[in-house]
Amino acid sequence: CRTVVSLALATMQRATVLLAAKAPKGNVPPNMAKWWKAYTPFHGQVTRQVSPFNINHLPSLFHDAARKTKHRITDNIADVAPALVASIAFYSYAEWKHADIAFHHRD
Repeated sequence: CRTVVSLALATMQRATVLLAAKAPKGNVPPNMAKWWKAYTPFHGQVTRQVSPFNINHLPSLFHDAARKTKHRITDNIADVAPALVASIAFYSYAEWKHADIAFHHRD
């Protein structure tokens, strides 16, 4: 337990020294400094963030668009088919009725 505490204290001290070395100069309080701009490896572990400007969003959307479209159609055919048949039937009836009314009410 004692070695764990001493290791933790040494790590905190090392981190404090690293932060103090990168502290901004002048009358800038530490809470106003931009610490996120600095890159610091920690015991061989590298942690970085990817800027949103460096990420390619659109290729991931379209690289398998054909497979996604086929998947969406085949998975939902049982739900969509009755509505599609009803819509086509209604459209056909409306077109027929419009033609019938136009035929019987001509001048």
